[in-house]
Amino acid sequence: MRHRRLCIVVVLGLLLASASVLGAEEVKNPNTLVRVGPGKASSLDPVYAYDGYTIELIAQSLETLIGYNKGAADDFIAVLSTEVPSVENGLISEDGLTYKFPIREGLFFTNGSPLTVEDVEYTFERALVVNPSGGPIWMLAEVLLPGYSAETFEEIDSAVEIEDDMVVFNLRNPSTFFLKIIALTFCAIVDKETTVALGGWPGTSETWQDYANQPLEDSVLSSTIVGTGPFLLESWTPGVEAIFLRNDDYWREPAAIERVLLQRIDEWTTRRLMLENGDADIVDVPRQYLNQMEAMDGVRVVRDLPLYTIAAVFLTRDIDMVDNTYVGGGELGNGVPSDFFNSLDVRKGFNYAFDVDAFIDDVYGGDALHPASCIPYGMAYFNPELLPYSYDAALAEQYLKSALGGQVWEEGFTLNVAFVSGEAESKSAAEILELGLESLNSKFQVELQPMQLAAFMDAFMAGRLPAFIWSWTADYLDPHNFAQPFMHSAGFYSASQNITGYDELIAQGGAMADGPEREALYRQLQQICHDDALSIFYAQPTSWHVSREWVRGWYPFIPQWSIEYYYALSKSAE
Repeated sequence: MRHRRLCIVVVLGLLLASASVLGAEEVKNPNTLVRVGPGKASSLDPVYAYDGYTIELIAQSLETLIGYNKGAADDFIAVLSTEVPSVENGLISEDGLTYKFPIREGLFFTNGSPLTVEDVEYTFERALVVNPSGGPIWMLAEVLLPGYSAETFEEIDSAVEIEDDMVVFNLRNPSTFFLKIIALTFCAIVDKETTVALGGWPGTSETWQDYANQPLEDSVLSSTIVGTGPFLLESWTPGVEAIFLRNDDYWREPAAIERVLLQRIDEWTTRRLMLENGDADIVDVPRQYLNQMEAMDGVRVVRDLPLYTIAAVFLTRDIDMVDNTYVGGGELGNGVPSDFFNSLDVRKGFNYAFDVDAFIDDVYGGDALHPASCIPYGMAYFNPELLPYSYDAALAEQYLKSALGGQVWEEGFTLNVAFVSGEAESKSAAEILELGLESLNSKFQVELQPMQLAAFMDAFMAGRLPAFIWSWTADYLDPHNFAQPFMHSAGFYSASQNITGYDELIAQGGAMADGPEREALYRQLQQICHDDALSIFYAQPTSWHVSREWVRGWYPFIPQWSIEYYYALSKSAE
């Protein structure tokens, strides 16, 4: 902590020395963008990047084949590909199974190596080879492989091929969202030469299994980034800071900003003071302080940005009980049994015991929606007629009295509800559930279980947490990206919850063309998700952006994610 604060003071002292006056307003550090927020990036390797902190780092230096067009959900621009594939331009086959991307010529990585079509093929084959558990590559695997991971290298080799100056993808089934996936940062192109030289997968069929499901600590790109993008990463101290320098040899027009300082500061009061003094240009602001920011001179607040996020209390069925310290004695009255949440009566009772209105009013100031299922408001095929569960103590009591033949009510339980330490909104949700359940029956005991992120991830993915609180933000804007993680037996959450029975419907939805039949299927999935009370879906918040008014050019870089794209930004008082 002391080293981090010292670094901040030294860097800010240097920055404060370079202020200029444009018009009537003083623009501090006109050639440097200072971006401040909490959190810690995990790795610079795109195949592991599944959190906003990491994604924002990668997006400045690595580039994808295509990109989202200024925040549009389904409109794309060509980046490292010279064209966005379509049926009309002949780059998507009539049957929707083949996508071709012509690769730009004359481009170079920041180490001087030329970008080749072999680099692109290697990037995607390596992603499908490594495909780490809990990472983002499942989205590629789902459309390119027979399963969510490869059984043979031939499956990978046939999925991604080279044809002249083009990389060719052969899909297993047609996909309405493949381009939305290709535009995401985990599909950013890496330099094959650099990766292999550092000890990464050499690109051979004989060695692929040695790198399959490679753990993060073995990634050779975890602290190295060589891309074609508008910024070079000069230095990175995880959890402290990252410094980017403008790539003056960038293949498009160089960025307006010469230098970016990304500071990771958890303490809100420090971030607030930096914003107020103009020492920071873009700052992550907790929701409860937005009104204060709107009253601050020289600060811009953009509210009510759509956020395709579902926050939920997840209820694990068939809990892994082996040496499990989160289930108490593993029986009613002394913890919970392994099949506790297999009971529909229990799940419905929990839903009715959660006072969503109180949570949204108290925590979000009313600035959130209450979803009825895992499909959020604003998503294609969202069913507005489906009513969410609302707090009803009488119904909660009715269902919990019926649960497991009356044993739940008679014997009670002690339930650990886990959440990531420091996440205040998750803690508040746990407290709301605690109050709702304990007020029903003195034998119901809820214990809050804050956990460090790494331990939380390990326990949740192993199916050891009886109940846990987290949220899902869309990877891409399609209802499949919610039905799959929440309902498929291999989904990010549902696999850990041991939810089964819906795989065939979800697979059908993912392969269908948009239209009435697909809409009917997703309406059906929403109804199932609601009626089966799979989880407690309690909030869909909105998003916001806070910066100094002198920051120009901002837009939501990827519409579903709250990350910054420094290339678009400049600083000016005019």
